[in-house]
Amino acid sequence: VWDSFSTGNEFHGLELGFAYQVDRGRWSWDAVGKMALGSMHQMVDVDGYTRITAPAGAPAMNEGGLLALPTNIGQSSRDKFTMIPELNLNLQSQLTERLDLTLGYSLVWITNVARSGDQLDFTVNPSQLPGGGGLVGAPRPAPRFEDTSMWVQGVNFGLSYEF
Repeated sequence: VWDSFSTGNEFHGLELGFAYQVDRGRWSWDAVGKMALGSMHQMVDVDGYTRITAPAGAPAMNEGGLLALPTNIGQSSRDKFTMIPELNLNLQSQLTERLDLTLGYSLVWITNVARSGDQLDFTVNPSQLPGGGGLVGAPRPAPRFEDTSMWVQGVNFGLSYEF
């Protein structure tokens, strides 16, 4: 039994932002804020199969696994308006005349992201399982096209030497 739920996301849009920097002797800090607006192209691909081997026969391949069945197998895509705000903060110290140390933090929030785990429908109509004889009753698992938001965080450290 094999099930595959895969997703893809492509953002196309415009990004605008600001940058601010303060220098105080050997110390400086900067802040960068950005906002991207545009379209998130979401793609969902559901596939599955079951291989049944009889004791004295050749393996038979059937469409559908356990959660990927004929009622939800296939590819679909859509476009949704998306906002992606981003904030970057950096603190820099001039350790010597030529050596600088930088510490920073980044935070990005991405809306309307299709993720593989969100596409699973755990309600299964057993009549459509391979060898079940055909669908009787509700067509489950049903195709889902769910999306969510996600946070991405990062920390950076740097040393730069100028010669």
